[in-house]
Amino acid sequence: MPYKIFIVLILLFSISMAVAADNSDFVVTKSPNDRITLTVSVKPELNYSVQFDGKEIITASKLGLKFKDAAPFRAFNVADIQGVLINNRWIDHWGRQREVVNLFWENVLTLVEKELPNRTLKLQCRVYNDGVALRYLIDEKTVGKKDYTLKQDLTEYNFVGNPTAWATLHKGFKTSQEEFFPKMTLKEIKSDAVIGCPLVVQALPEGPYVALAEADVKTWGGQFFKAENGKIKSAVAPRNDGDGLAKSQAPDASPWRLLIIAPKAINLVDQTILMNVSTPRDSKTDWSWVKPGNASWDWWSGSNVVMNTETIKGFIDFAAEMGWEYTFVDDPWYNGDTKKMGDKSNSVLKAFDKIDMDEVLKHAKAKNVRLFLWLNWLDIDRQMDEAFALYEKWGIAGVKIDFMDREDQEMIEWYDMTTQKAAQHKLLVDFHGAFKPNGYRRAHPNLITREGIRGNEYNKWSKLTPQHYCALPYTRLMLGPGDFTPGSFLNRYYDGPLVEGFKTAQGIGTRARELAISLVYDSPIRCLCDAPEVYRGQPGLEFFRGLPCVWDESQGVEGEIGEYFSLIRRSGNDWYYGAITDDKPRTLTLKLDFLDSGDYEATIYADTSETEKDARKISITKKTVRATDSLEVKMGREGGQTIVFKKVAE
Repeated sequence: MPYKIFIVLILLFSISMAVAADNSDFVVTKSPNDRITLTVSVKPELNYSVQFDGKEIITASKLGLKFKDAAPFRAFNVADIQGVLINNRWIDHWGRQREVVNLFWENVLTLVEKELPNRTLKLQCRVYNDGVALRYLIDEKTVGKKDYTLKQDLTEYNFVGNPTAWATLHKGFKTSQEEFFPKMTLKEIKSDAVIGCPLVVQALPEGPYVALAEADVKTWGGQFFKAENGKIKSAVAPRNDGDGLAKSQAPDASPWRLLIIAPKAINLVDQTILMNVSTPRDSKTDWSWVKPGNASWDWWSGSNVVMNTETIKGFIDFAAEMGWEYTFVDDPWYNGDTKKMGDKSNSVLKAFDKIDMDEVLKHAKAKNVRLFLWLNWLDIDRQMDEAFALYEKWGIAGVKIDFMDREDQEMIEWYDMTTQKAAQHKLLVDFHGAFKPNGYRRAHPNLITREGIRGNEYNKWSKLTPQHYCALPYTRLMLGPGDFTPGSFLNRYYDGPLVEGFKTAQGIGTRARELAISLVYDSPIRCLCDAPEVYRGQPGLEFFRGLPCVWDESQGVEGEIGEYFSLIRRSGNDWYYGAITDDKPRTLTLKLDFLDSGDYEATIYADTSETEKDARKISITKKTVRATDSLEVKMGREGGQTIVFKKVAE
């Protein structure tokens, strides 16, 4: 359905902003609902502040850039302001919300130095109902020449007081970004820590919550943060060659600096600002071949798996039984030795001698299951053009590329090159050892999912905490899809022993929670982790048959970061509800007023009285409900609940 695009150009004094009397001191931009106020000032230096419902949440915070071989900018005047209100909608075929509203006020400020050489810097400011977006526009008048090297992003985020935060801390910029999000105050963050995106802050005790992030990263390194006695500063990943943070050419635009703002923690998950500010896809490009779906996976099962033709065929058979679209063929399919991954002698153009790739491909085609192939990034980098052409000939659906563990400018450019080359051969991409989502997938939807998350694989050699499961929806997963690889059916408690009789990896928490995280954690390719022999005949398996991977609607219901989380989702006429809790039992009340009129059959997957002794135990019941009803949602410790609502034919 086509949508009308409304663009309203507004005169300077009528665009929900104000300028000081001398027309050079400050500019105010408000959100369409008037709850968020952004003020940009040039006195005593270029800075900004943010209010929510009239209360200051970001005090005067520095803005600006520093370039190589250039003096710092001196005091500015506001030479020009261009204001606009944008109100349109677009369709996301591969996300959590099909119809996305794009509504914001924008001001573009032209800033000119008061003294020679009178350099200019443009600041683009957008205020949405769910946050603030800022970016720098750089031209030759900014840098004095065409080429430039960025030395420092001076953007700061000065919160009021010493608020609570959820921060993922790294030892350096070269990282897989697979950490926890522990709760702390900003002043507890040490100055030597490299803080990852997003940094989530409870700005005031009563809210709002603010998540610091970025979007539309094209020519810079990725954004991290540093803390100095509670003051948060932007920290762009340095170039891998050590020459600054970015080398580029004017005219150029920095990535968007985002302050995602939500009245309550649960509202963070409904943000659309990150994708809204990101570059849209080319409407002339055919992306109809990008198909979400569920997948089986051989790697999780660990010591029980021998990588050979029959093993791969077994996982293909199970995917076909379940109606799943894909199977992941993981390390070490092309050389048989995980210790040699990245060795220059490796070839990604053929399988090692225990795998008959012709037979595997023929079997997959007969079963109507398509394959993803795992690749070490160093191996595919040497042979990319030849390999992608070969994979297209083989009928491969996608590639899972691993171990980059960097977010510098060169690596971001490598992601872009790889994704675009993959698209030329109709290959989906799943990056592992990856950096966080930054909106790139809006323009390139074949980048279907990515890691950059402390996922289920960690349960193979350590344990994920109950709090981690309940922090992810508000933190890493709030930014975009995460290949968490849910679906463990060997369920045990965090403080409990391994399930006896199995050598395979085992998940933490109850089976009901494992079903719930499969629903509430977003990934257009849902890689379900366990082995066919663990799944078959088990209660709860039917939940995965036909479970959608993308949604028409999604909305957070209630929760607190690291404690519990719940949401509702719609696919067509069917509604889904998922809830998870930490190490505390919890009872919620779910109002069903989101349903249409008439009867629905609710299938409820829940913890039961037996679950306390055996985390694999699950209750599956059916009940007829209507929109006027409410349901009691009981969860045991480390538990969860999912409910599927299907309309009863009248």
